[in-house]
Amino acid sequence: MNKISPFLICVLTTILLFANTIQTLGQSDTISTIKSYLTPGKIIASEIGIYALGMTAVGSAWYSNFEFENWHWFDDQHEWYQIDKAGHTFSTYQIANQSFKTHIHFGFPHKKALWYSTAIAFVAVSSVEIFDGFAAEWGASASDLVANGIGAGVFLAQQLIWDAQPIKLKFSYHPTTLYKQRPDVLGSNHLERLLKDYNAQQYWISANLRSFIPCSYIPKWLNLAVGYGAYNMISANTRSTNFESGEVPYRRFFISPDIDLEQIKVRSTFLRILLHAVNIIKIPLPTLEFNKKGVKFHPLY
Repeated sequence: MNKISPFLICVLTTILLFANTIQTLGQSDTISTIKSYLTPGKIIASEIGIYALGMTAVGSAWYSNFEFENWHWFDDQHEWYQIDKAGHTFSTYQIANQSFKTHIHFGFPHKKALWYSTAIAFVAVSSVEIFDGFAAEWGASASDLVANGIGAGVFLAQQLIWDAQPIKLKFSYHPTTLYKQRPDVLGSNHLERLLKDYNAQQYWISANLRSFIPCSYIPKWLNLAVGYGAYNMISANTRSTNFESGEVPYRRFFISPDIDLEQIKVRSTFLRILLHAVNIIKIPLPTLEFNKKGVKFHPLY
């Protein structure tokens, strides 16, 4: 089983990342005109329209390929070693964070922007459970909703405590060849594998060291990241063995330095936009992996 959630999540995240880059463009006459036109009320109306259009498109395009039955719940909390849940948490966090910055930039009061962005992220990602609930092959997932709540909560808690995000949730992707055994489940092309091959996805908690250790010798851009992934999964059932190797799936844990690209000061508008967008990705650096087979060193991961 591999649901629509990751696809819709990535689309929503991309939309909000693109919208938020406007704040890095400076205060030219054109941008000032745009900002004066896009009042908070118009921003909200635009977001509702994008949300409605996106949900309609996804409902008709994706779910038309599946059989439907009466709405129901489905317990998938033990599947895929919870990599899909990590994806829900990451995506809800990113949408809340990017949405908040966009709302602040366009004149929302701070408190309103904070709570509205948190709510819109949770609702946007959780709405796919409505569709999932009617799918005959699976159903709505309570554990997905919990993961969405955690992602929104990570964003909200940091803003309430520090009015900043010194701890960021990040993503990395390292292709595998496991998809060849089940391309219908793990993806038959590069884009599908990015979204569906949970063996290739890693999710990270990246903490800015300078924010927690007030030492001038620590660069402001230096982070320490811990990551989570899994391998050998050819189906949602993590007790099943790999078809070819006969090995059982296993969890993977990582620790690595990371770079907070938003802490790097550059004059170029283009570079600021690029650094901001790329900062959702964990920068490949020397990494230690811990799994049931032992400890492994990756020069770049």
